[in-house]
Amino acid sequence: TSRNQHREAKLFEFTQGIEVDQRLYAQEIQVQLEWARALAGIGVLSATEFKNVEAGLDKAKNLIESGKFEWR
Repeated sequence: TSRNQHREAKLFEFTQGIEVDQRLYAQEIQVQLEWARALAGIGVLSATEFKNVEAGLDKAKNLIESGKFEWR
């Protein structure tokens, strides 16, 4: 139906929009960090792997906050 198509279009816009990513980057980075921490806690990631993930997320956050991150 037309109503469902409208909802689908809005959902697509929401999930594909860079603007949303730009607004929620800090929360998304925190979620990914906690997910990695949980995986390390149960042995799926080693301590070194977790530290690499943590460093990568920190670098991404710094790039975003300094305006040097290229959004695509």
